Amino acid sequence: MAEPRQWTADEIQDKFVRYLKDIASYWANLDADKTILERVEGAIFSTLVTLDGESAGLPGFIVAPLGDKSDISFYKERDENWYPVNDGSKIKGDIGGSLHEAFCKLRDNG
Repeated sequence: MAEPRQWTADEIQDKFVRYLKDIASYWANLDADKTILERVEGAIFSTLVTLDGESAGLPGFIVAPLGDKSDISFYKERDENWYPVNDGSKIKGDIGGSLHEAFCKLRDNG
């Protein structure tokens, strides 16, 4: 038996995206008494609960903007606000950046 280890970012992303697919399936297959809006809002709420770490055996996730330093001067010149710059250098197991591709791959391949 292999020694326990830390999950890799790819493994975490796969678990997360698979759970989101389960959420979609659950809300899509509810009884007909739910409107489309109620189902969509339910799926969104379930996703947010997952990010908060309240379900699915998954931990909470860090969700923060990934602003770019080069954008700051652009927005200042336009007298507009900008998003914080986070480089993620201290983040371990980052699954962001390609979640939509992972979801499409899972959706298309089952």
